[in-house]
Amino acid sequence: MKKQLFTLFMAVMAFTQTAFAQEFKVKKDTAYVDGKALCVVKDRMFGTEYRILSRKGKELIFGKLETIGAQGFFTLSFLENDVQCEREVEMGFGKKLVRELYERGALTLDADTLDATGLKKFLMTHTRKFSEEGKEKAAQQAAAKEANNIRISTNSGGNTSNSIKLVERNTGKRVSVGFGKVEQDFKTIGTYKEESVGVTGKKIIMSTPEGEVVAELVFKSLSDKNGKIFTFADRRDYDFTIEGSNSASKVFNDYAQFLIDRRYL
Repeated sequence: MKKQLFTLFMAVMAFTQTAFAQEFKVKKDTAYVDGKALCVVKDRMFGTEYRILSRKGKELIFGKLETIGAQGFFTLSFLENDVQCEREVEMGFGKKLVRELYERGALTLDADTLDATGLKKFLMTHTRKFSEEGKEKAAQQAAAKEANNIRISTNSGGNTSNSIKLVERNTGKRVSVGFGKVEQDFKTIGTYKEESVGVTGKKIIMSTPEGEVVAELVFKSLSDKNGKIFTFADRRDYDFTIEGSNSASKVFNDYAQFLIDRRYL
Protein backbone atom coordinates (compact mmCIF):
# COMPACT_ATOMS: atom_id res chain seq x y z
CA MET A 1 0.00 0.00 0.00
CA LYS A 2 2.83 2.39 0.93
CA LYS A 3 4.60 1.58 -2.33
CA GLN A 4 1.44 2.38 -4.33
CA LEU A 5 0.98 5.71 -2.53
CA PHE A 6 4.62 6.60 -3.16
CA THR A 7 4.26 5.75 -6.85
CA LEU A 8 1.12 7.89 -7.11
CA PHE A 9 2.84 10.77 -5.29
CA MET A 10 5.81 10.65 -7.65
CA ALA A 11 3.49 10.59 -10.66
CA VAL A 12 1.65 13.68 -9.44
CA MET A 13 4.94 15.47 -8.76
CA ALA A 14 6.23 14.57 -12.21
CA PHE A 15 3.04 15.88 -13.83
CA THR A 16 3.19 19.11 -11.83
CA GLN A 17 6.83 19.72 -12.70
CA THR A 18 6.13 19.04 -16.36
CA ALA A 19 3.19 21.46 -16.39
CA PHE A 20 5.22 24.27 -14.83
CA ALA A 21 8.26 23.51 -17.03
CA GLN A 22 6.28 24.30 -20.17
CA GLU A 23 6.94 27.64 -21.83
CA PHE A 24 3.91 29.90 -21.53
CA LYS A 25 3.66 33.32 -23.15
CA VAL A 26 1.20 35.76 -24.67
CA LYS A 27 2.19 37.43 -27.93
CA LYS A 28 -0.05 39.76 -29.94
CA ASP A 29 -3.19 38.68 -28.04
CA THR A 30 -2.51 34.95 -28.48
CA ALA A 31 -1.46 32.66 -25.65
CA TYR A 32 1.09 29.96 -26.50
CA VAL A 33 2.23 26.83 -24.69
CA ASP A 34 5.55 25.51 -25.98
CA GLY A 35 4.93 27.48 -29.17
CA LYS A 36 1.45 26.04 -29.75
CA ALA A 37 -1.53 28.40 -29.82
CA LEU A 38 -3.87 27.91 -26.85
CA CYS A 39 -6.38 30.76 -27.04
CA VAL A 40 -6.81 34.47 -27.70
CA VAL A 41 -6.68 37.00 -24.86
CA LYS A 42 -8.09 40.47 -25.44
CA ASP A 43 -8.33 43.32 -22.97
CA ARG A 44 -10.04 46.64 -23.45
CA MET A 45 -11.21 49.70 -21.53
CA PHE A 46 -7.73 50.08 -20.01
CA GLY A 47 -7.69 46.55 -18.64
CA THR A 48 -11.11 46.69 -17.00
CA GLU A 49 -12.57 44.10 -19.40
CA TYR A 50 -11.09 40.83 -20.65
CA ARG A 51 -12.29 38.44 -23.35
CA ILE A 52 -10.91 34.92 -23.70
CA LEU A 53 -11.61 33.44 -27.13
CA SER A 54 -10.89 30.07 -28.70
CA ARG A 55 -8.32 29.84 -31.47
CA LYS A 56 -11.22 30.03 -33.94
CA GLY A 57 -12.53 33.25 -32.38
CA LYS A 58 -15.37 31.88 -30.27
CA GLU A 59 -15.80 33.86 -27.04
CA LEU A 60 -15.48 31.56 -24.03
CA ILE A 61 -14.99 33.88 -21.04
CA PHE A 62 -15.85 37.49 -20.32
CA GLY A 63 -14.24 39.25 -17.36
CA LYS A 64 -15.26 42.65 -16.08
CA LEU A 65 -13.81 44.78 -13.31
CA GLU A 66 -16.39 45.54 -10.62
CA THR A 67 -16.15 47.96 -7.71
CA ILE A 68 -18.26 47.97 -4.55
CA GLY A 69 -17.11 50.67 -2.17
CA ALA A 70 -13.35 50.31 -1.95
CA GLN A 71 -13.45 46.61 -2.97
CA GLY A 72 -12.33 45.91 -6.53
CA PHE A 73 -12.59 42.49 -8.21
CA PHE A 74 -13.21 40.79 -11.54
CA THR A 75 -16.44 38.96 -12.31
CA LEU A 76 -15.72 36.07 -14.70
CA SER A 77 -18.58 34.77 -16.84
CA PHE A 78 -18.07 31.40 -18.55
CA LEU A 79 -20.42 31.92 -21.45
CA GLU A 80 -20.95 28.36 -22.70
CA ASN A 81 -21.21 26.90 -19.19
CA ASP A 82 -23.53 29.54 -17.71
CA VAL A 83 -21.48 29.91 -14.50
CA GLN A 84 -19.63 32.78 -12.85
CA CYS A 85 -16.95 33.36 -10.25
CA GLU A 86 -15.04 36.29 -8.79
CA ARG A 87 -11.30 36.83 -8.75
CA GLU A 88 -8.92 39.32 -7.18
CA VAL A 89 -7.37 42.16 -9.18
CA GLU A 90 -3.67 41.71 -9.94
CA MET A 91 -1.00 42.79 -12.40
CA GLY A 92 -0.97 40.81 -15.63
CA PHE A 93 -4.50 39.60 -14.92
CA GLY A 94 -5.26 38.19 -18.39
CA LYS A 95 -2.06 36.20 -18.76
CA LYS A 96 -2.26 34.78 -15.22
CA LEU A 97 -5.91 33.85 -15.70
CA VAL A 98 -5.27 31.95 -18.93
CA ARG A 99 -2.26 30.18 -17.47
CA GLU A 100 -4.24 28.99 -14.45
CA LEU A 101 -7.11 27.83 -16.65
CA TYR A 102 -4.63 25.81 -18.67
CA GLU A 103 -2.94 24.33 -15.59
CA ARG A 104 -6.34 23.32 -14.18
CA GLY A 105 -7.25 21.67 -17.48
CA ALA A 106 -10.08 24.04 -18.38
CA LEU A 107 -8.22 25.28 -21.46
CA THR A 108 -6.53 22.64 -23.62
CA LEU A 109 -4.44 22.59 -26.77
CA ASP A 110 -6.66 20.08 -28.54
CA ALA A 111 -10.10 21.67 -28.06
CA ASP A 112 -11.81 24.98 -28.85
CA THR A 113 -14.17 24.83 -25.89
CA LEU A 114 -13.67 24.75 -22.14
CA ASP A 115 -13.21 21.35 -20.54
CA ALA A 116 -16.00 20.83 -17.98
CA THR A 117 -13.86 18.84 -15.53
CA GLY A 118 -11.02 21.34 -15.69
CA LEU A 119 -13.41 24.25 -15.23
CA LYS A 120 -14.87 22.56 -12.16
CA LYS A 121 -11.38 22.31 -10.66
CA PHE A 122 -10.79 26.00 -11.40
CA LEU A 123 -14.08 27.07 -9.81
CA MET A 124 -13.36 25.03 -6.68
CA THR A 125 -10.33 27.26 -6.00
CA HIS A 126 -12.23 30.50 -6.59
CA THR A 127 -15.17 30.51 -4.19
CA ARG A 128 -14.36 33.81 -2.45
CA LYS A 129 -17.20 36.35 -2.79
CA PHE A 130 -15.52 39.73 -3.16
CA SER A 131 -18.91 41.32 -3.94
CA GLU A 132 -20.38 40.26 -0.59
CA GLU A 133 -17.27 41.46 1.25
CA GLY A 134 -17.54 44.80 -0.56
CA LYS A 135 -21.21 45.21 0.34
CA GLU A 136 -20.51 44.40 3.99
CA LYS A 137 -17.65 46.91 4.15
CA ALA A 138 -19.74 49.55 2.37
CA ALA A 139 -22.61 49.03 4.84
CA GLN A 140 -20.23 49.36 7.79
CA GLN A 141 -18.69 52.52 6.34
CA ALA A 142 -22.13 54.01 5.66
CA ALA A 143 -23.22 53.30 9.24
CA ALA A 144 -20.02 54.81 10.60
CA LYS A 145 -20.40 57.86 8.36
CA GLU A 146 -24.01 58.33 9.46
CA ALA A 147 -22.99 58.17 13.09
CA ASN A 148 -20.09 60.54 12.47
CA ASN A 149 -22.28 63.08 10.70
CA ILE A 150 -24.85 63.26 13.48
CA ARG A 151 -24.65 66.55 15.24
CA ILE A 152 -26.67 67.05 18.40
CA SER A 153 -27.42 70.68 18.93
CA THR A 154 -27.30 71.89 22.50
CA ASN A 155 -27.78 75.18 24.28
CA SER A 156 -25.55 76.45 27.03
CA GLY A 157 -27.33 79.20 28.95
CA GLY A 158 -29.74 79.60 26.07
CA ASN A 159 -27.21 81.44 23.90
CA THR A 160 -24.14 79.42 22.91
CA SER A 161 -24.65 76.60 20.38
CA ASN A 162 -22.44 73.51 20.72
CA SER A 163 -22.28 70.16 18.89
CA ILE A 164 -21.29 66.61 19.82
CA LYS A 165 -19.36 64.50 17.31
CA LEU A 166 -19.89 60.77 17.74
CA VAL A 167 -16.87 58.47 17.52
CA GLU A 168 -16.76 56.61 14.20
CA ARG A 169 -17.07 52.85 14.79
CA ASN A 170 -19.21 49.77 14.16
CA THR A 171 -22.18 50.31 16.51
CA GLY A 172 -23.11 46.63 16.23
CA LYS A 173 -20.08 45.58 18.25
CA ARG A 174 -20.23 44.71 21.96
CA VAL A 175 -20.03 47.57 24.48
CA SER A 176 -17.41 47.34 27.21
CA VAL A 177 -17.47 49.56 30.31
CA GLY A 178 -14.77 49.73 32.96
CA PHE A 179 -12.10 51.88 34.60
CA GLY A 180 -13.98 55.05 33.71
CA LYS A 181 -14.15 54.31 29.97
CA VAL A 182 -16.84 53.16 27.54
CA GLU A 183 -15.44 51.21 24.58
CA GLN A 184 -16.95 49.77 21.41
CA ASP A 185 -15.26 48.28 18.36
CA PHE A 186 -11.90 48.70 20.17
CA LYS A 187 -12.41 52.46 20.42
CA THR A 188 -13.08 54.70 23.42
CA ILE A 189 -16.43 56.33 22.74
CA GLY A 190 -17.02 57.93 26.13
CA THR A 191 -15.99 58.30 29.76
CA TYR A 192 -17.92 58.20 33.02
CA LYS A 193 -17.58 59.10 36.68
CA GLU A 194 -19.67 58.76 39.84
CA GLU A 195 -20.64 61.52 42.24
CA SER A 196 -22.64 61.59 45.48
CA VAL A 197 -26.09 63.17 45.49
CA GLY A 198 -27.42 64.28 48.87
CA VAL A 199 -26.75 61.88 51.71
CA THR A 200 -27.33 58.48 50.09
CA GLY A 201 -27.91 59.19 46.42
CA LYS A 202 -25.49 58.81 43.50
CA LYS A 203 -25.01 60.32 40.06
CA ILE A 204 -23.25 58.74 37.05
CA ILE A 205 -22.05 61.35 34.58
CA MET A 206 -21.36 60.23 31.00
CA SER A 207 -19.11 62.35 28.76
CA THR A 208 -17.47 62.26 25.34
CA PRO A 209 -13.80 61.20 25.15
CA GLU A 210 -13.01 64.93 24.96
CA GLY A 211 -14.79 65.55 28.25
CA GLU A 212 -18.04 67.13 27.06
CA VAL A 213 -20.91 66.03 29.31
CA VAL A 214 -23.53 64.00 27.47
CA ALA A 215 -25.89 62.79 30.21
CA GLU A 216 -26.27 62.07 33.88
CA LEU A 217 -28.06 59.21 35.61
CA VAL A 218 -29.32 59.93 39.13
CA PHE A 219 -30.48 57.51 41.83
CA LYS A 220 -31.96 59.04 44.98
CA SER A 221 -30.54 56.29 47.20
CA LEU A 222 -28.18 53.33 46.92
CA SER A 223 -31.16 50.96 47.00
CA ASP A 224 -33.14 52.88 44.38
CA LYS A 225 -34.17 50.76 41.37
CA ASN A 226 -35.61 53.64 39.36
CA GLY A 227 -33.24 56.29 38.14
CA LYS A 228 -33.57 59.38 35.98
CA ILE A 229 -31.45 60.11 32.93
CA PHE A 230 -31.03 63.73 31.86
CA THR A 231 -29.51 64.36 28.41
CA PHE A 232 -27.82 67.71 27.99
CA ALA A 233 -28.07 67.72 24.19
CA ASP A 234 -31.84 68.13 24.06
CA ARG A 235 -32.49 68.62 27.80
CA ARG A 236 -34.74 65.59 28.06
CA ASP A 237 -35.56 63.31 30.99
CA TYR A 238 -35.84 59.52 30.72
CA ASP A 239 -36.92 56.92 33.26
CA PHE A 240 -34.29 54.22 33.79
CA THR A 241 -35.26 51.06 35.69
CA ILE A 242 -32.71 48.46 36.76
CA GLU A 243 -32.56 45.02 38.32
CA GLY A 244 -30.25 44.35 41.23
CA SER A 245 -27.92 46.92 42.76
CA ASN A 246 -27.39 50.26 41.10
CA SER A 247 -23.68 49.78 41.78
CA ALA A 248 -23.47 46.68 39.58
CA SER A 249 -21.39 46.83 36.39
CA LYS A 250 -24.48 45.87 34.36
CA VAL A 251 -25.99 49.27 35.21
CA PHE A 252 -23.07 51.07 33.59
CA ASN A 253 -23.32 48.86 30.49
CA ASP A 254 -27.09 49.33 30.19
CA TYR A 255 -26.73 53.08 30.73
CA ALA A 256 -24.09 53.35 27.99
CA GLN A 257 -26.15 51.18 25.61
CA PHE A 258 -29.22 53.35 26.31
CA LEU A 259 -27.30 56.43 25.16
CA ILE A 260 -25.78 54.63 22.15
CA ASP A 261 -29.16 53.42 20.94
CA ARG A 262 -30.45 56.98 21.01
CA ARG A 263 -27.38 58.50 19.36
CA TYR A 264 -26.22 60.44 22.40
CA LEU A 265 -22.94 58.54 22.61
